[in-house]
Amino acid sequence: ESLEAVVAGLIPNEIDSVLAVGGSGDQAFALLEHSGQVKIAETEKSQLAYIKRRIKLLSQGNYRRFLEITLHPYFCPNPINIAKEHLERRKSYFTKQRLERIRAKLLNIQLLPPIDLFRAIKKIPGLTKVYLSNTLEYGRRLEDFSSHLILDQISQNLQQGSLIYVSNHD
Repeated sequence: ESLEAVVAGLIPNEIDSVLAVGGSGDQAFALLEHSGQVKIAETEKSQLAYIKRRIKLLSQGNYRRFLEITLHPYFCPNPINIAKEHLERRKSYFTKQRLERIRAKLLNIQLLPPIDLFRAIKKIPGLTKVYLSNTLEYGRRLEDFSSHLILDQISQNLQQGSLIYVSNHD
């Protein structure tokens, strides 16, 4: 999924309160440019540390390092090829002008303590947009999986008119 598609799909604006799955943080940073507030939910402490490091680099104006920081091994089973492709996409999207706009809004991004995205949705009032990526199917047994039921449960915790972005899902 491209950052352009995530932003276009959620249509974030300055009044939006967005909850995003952590991952590399790229999607959360892209959404922050257009949103009022972005909260990041992630269960893996190593991923939270990775995103925290990227926030610090961005706050220091170290754009090169923010873009080039080594990806967590979870995302790079074949680091040379995948990291290079990911890096090129990252550099293409995060221009200097865009990074400056995101940097100016860093006070509006919040890393939540380690928490499952679906639990976070239930605990955080006032959400208007949710970026799920492929988390609907992640870690679930197929016989227990009903995407419609899960999305219905999520929507019960969101404001009317909210949007949910889901990828890699039938």
